[in-house]
Order: sequence, then C-alpha cells, then structure tokens
Amino acid sequence: MTTTQWHPSPAAVTRRRRRGLAALAAGALALAPPPLPAQAPPGDGPARVIPDDTLRDLARTVFEHGRPTIYYNPALMARVGPRLARFFMAHEYGHVAMRHESGALAAGDSGFPAFRQGEELEADCYAAERLGPADAVRAAVVFFRQMGSFRFDDLHPTGHRRADAVLACADIAAPEPRPAPVAFTVGMPDEPLDGRGCEGDLWIDGVPIGSLSTLRRVAGRLTVRGFAAGAHRYSVTTRFYALDHGQQIIPAGQSSGAGAIDVGAGDELALVCRQGARPELLPAARASGPR
Repeated sequence: MTTTQWHPSPAAVTRRRRRGLAALAAGALALAPPPLPAQAPPGDGPARVIPDDTLRDLARTVFEHGRPTIYYNPALMARVGPRLARFFMAHEYGHVAMRHESGALAAGDSGFPAFRQGEELEADCYAAERLGPADAVRAAVVFFRQMGSFRFDDLHPTGHRRADAVLACADIAAPEPRPAPVAFTVGMPDEPLDGRGCEGDLWIDGVPIGSLSTLRRVAGRLTVRGFAAGAHRYSVTTRFYALDHGQQIIPAGQSSGAGAIDVGAGDELALVCRQGARPELLPAARASGPR
C-alpha cells in the first residue's frame, strides 16, 4: 500500500508515533461499526459519542480535559446515508487515535490552516485504512470527487485532495471517471426586508452546497461546480424570520423539502421559500410568484 499522494508533516508523524497509534486504533476498532442514531453510543472506550442535533457539521471531535468526545448530528448523518456516515465516524475516530488537538499552533498563526488540513487528511487516511476497500470508502471517494475544488472552509482540504488521499490509503483502484462537471447558479429573490425573511441550507446529492438568504446576512446567490449535467437529488432546510415591534429579527418557523432537479451548463435555479409551504429548487423562470 502506498500513501504517496499526500504527506503528513514531520510533527504529525512524530506525534503519531509518540502517542501509540496502534494501540489507540485497536481500541477504536473495537467500537465498530461507528455509533449512529440507530445504535446506543457506548458507555466507555477511547471516546464518548454524543448526538447533537444543533451541530452544523456531520460530526466533530473535541478534547475536553484531555478526554476525546465525538459529537454527531443524527439528522445530517441520516441525510448522507449509512455508508458515508460510517466513513465519517471512522474519520472522527482517526482524530481520536492521533490526538488531533491542534495544540502545536494557534488559530492566528499563518501555518494553522495547512496544519489542520494535514490533520483532516490523516483522519481520512485512518478511516480508509481501517475500513479497507469497502462500500463506505468508495462512497467517500465519490462524495469527495463530487466536491471537486470545493472545501468546507480553510481548515479542510479540497474534495480532490481528499479523494486522492482516500484512494491511496485504502489501496483501491480509482472509480470510473465521471462525466465532465458543469457550472450553474442558485439564487433567491433579491427583495427588501419587509417584516419577513428566509434563509436556506442547500444540499445536492448529499453534498453541502451552502446557504442562501433574503436577509443578506449570507449569500444571495451561489455558483455551483463539480456536478455533471443531468438529474440530481436535492434537499433544503429553511428558516423563517420576522421583525418584532422593536424592529429586531426573530425566528418565525422552519421547513424542509427535497426533490430532483435537472441541471446543465449555465442554468439558473432559484430556491423558492414560502411560509407554510415546502421549499423547492426550481428553474429560475418557473420560480416567480407571490412570496
């Protein structure tokens, strides 16, 4: 098996050896399959595993007083499906096994993003090595390739880098090349805040695309890349807001929806967000109407 596709930093290699990766890995594997919403999290072991439906990420590992805790969002795990959920939980166990506390650098240091990206690749590699050429690993490769050059933030590598790392560490052949990706846009109507507003989080084929808003607190339009032309599944979670008597924005409900959409190069789509109705992703030309 080769891991020449990416190179962890010398500090990360030293840390891995010093803290006994092999022993920690064995402990983590004893908990497989990773605890998901359908299973009760274990009461002991190398890490506590706690569901948290307020978490904006699929999962996150933190070290509290030296003890690792994995928080996961059951709804988001269910959304990506059991294979990807298994991979991402194994990824979190990788952070536990290698004690990724990010203590060597402060968040303000110029090298911090690269340092954290290296940790993410190490955790991906851990998951790929432990799960082997399983469906969960292949699903992760497809997921990361769909992400393409997209990254969740500056602390995470691009989808391309993560797919290459997973393939190398799992020592499996690359899947058949996908059709060439196209670019299209998704927007929301640019309307003034007249006592109401809407924000929505969009996913396509299980990949988080981003947030849209009529409140202009986040983007009003997104350019989406990395998907082939044709049919795709989408899901949307929306949050509604209103103005109280003091002209302060307050929550006014939420909704979710899912469906299918055909996309092509240069298409313009619109996230239709109406109170009392499920949100929809439609061609912009069909999205007109009272809000």
